Amino acid sequence: EGRLPQRPLAPLDSVLKEHGMTLREDGDLLYCSGQLIGGNYTIAGNVSSQYISGLLMALPLLIRDSLLMVSGPLESAAYVAMTEDALQLSKLTIPKMGAMWAIPGQQRCHLPKRTVVEGDWSNTAFFLCMGALSKESVTVEGLNLQSSQGDRGVLDVLRRFGAEVTEHGDAVTVRRGALHGVMIDAAPIPDLIPVLSVVASVAEGETRVENAYRLRLKESDRLKSTANLLRALGGQVEEKEDGLVITGVPALHGGAVETQNDHRLAMSAATAACAATGEITVDNDGCVAKSYPRFWEDFSSLKGEGL
Repeated sequence: EGRLPQRPLAPLDSVLKEHGMTLREDGDLLYCSGQLIGGNYTIAGNVSSQYISGLLMALPLLIRDSLLMVSGPLESAAYVAMTEDALQLSKLTIPKMGAMWAIPGQQRCHLPKRTVVEGDWSNTAFFLCMGALSKESVTVEGLNLQSSQGDRGVLDVLRRFGAEVTEHGDAVTVRRGALHGVMIDAAPIPDLIPVLSVVASVAEGETRVENAYRLRLKESDRLKSTANLLRALGGQVEEKEDGLVITGVPALHGGAVETQNDHRLAMSAATAACAATGEITVDNDGCVAKSYPRFWEDFSSLKGEGL
């Protein structure tokens, strides 16, 4: 559905076909048949970490042993680290040597009877950014401050923006400080760019978002849709081929945001309400159900004089 059929399958499709699978596209439908066989796998690391995660999950279950090699730089390496954590928790053996995994076959998953799922830093980021935009602080609890999740990097970016960030136990509190522009490398934290761009829109000076071309392949073209969101609310932004240049304004003025059925755009619009003098409306509030069905309820619970 949506933009998913438009997202690239290469080079994963070739790798799968070389190892026993048949893939056939028919419009928005993808037909898969055959069975993977163990062996030597090589895949580029600069397209999608999901390809590598998927192979890491599948290869231990094959009959034969496999060698998985990643060529070139690895984008969003933290997501691969999260996959490794989950596989190790499942008692799967995936020894790593540099950019290569030697994976024994004929393994089976053995998860503990009780597993605690740590807090989601990707969705936490919206509320932490709200704290960075509001006079009153916002505290989010239930977080693993040593998590391998890449989006824990939101704390570093907010500190560089000038927000007051305090870590205590399993919680983080963020309060608005004297915000100023920064440079953001989108490669390790692509999902954070829409909401961090909202913070940048009211940070004094210029913020540059770089290495962000992959955002064009998300649920929406997130470079274009993020730029449109900011412009609709009174922000100043220039769209580049692989990034954004955002010039801070004293405040956003509110307006109507077209989400393009993109959950992160809708939640970023809600975050922008903390920096706007007028009302903000979104055209499809239900799209948040993809990743955070309770978002609007949790957002409403924060409403007060400062939000």
